[in-house]
Amino acid sequence: MERATRDAKHLGVPLIVRRACDNRPAHQRWGSLSQTERNVVHQLLTTPNIHNAGHVHGLLPLHEGMRVRLTSKLSANDGLVNERTGTVMKIDLRESDEAKVPGHFARIQLAYMPFGVWVLFDRFHNCLL
Repeated sequence: MERATRDAKHLGVPLIVRRACDNRPAHQRWGSLSQTERNVVHQLLTTPNIHNAGHVHGLLPLHEGMRVRLTSKLSANDGLVNERTGTVMKIDLRESDEAKVPGHFARIQLAYMPFGVWVLFDRFHNCLL
């Protein structure tokens, strides 16, 4: 989180921070989840190391211009494999979250996961335009 904060300040862009699941009303938080399922959810949201939480970030910091890397293979044929690096170009947010994002550095807590994150991968020539 410190590196993401430092880099976002340097670039003058907002740092978007999101937990691994959408906010839900209190009466819907656990629904019919068993105690085992509740324990798994708790682990996902409180374990910072993605390798101990099914490759899911408990807390996800994002900003445009952020350097990122894949932690698992998406498509070997396209070269989108573990350790592939790239740069976040755009973050697609819901309108309610988009309204919270200023045009300068600030830490922003989103209510919902982004619709998508556009990443330009380094040395990637299999572009589908």
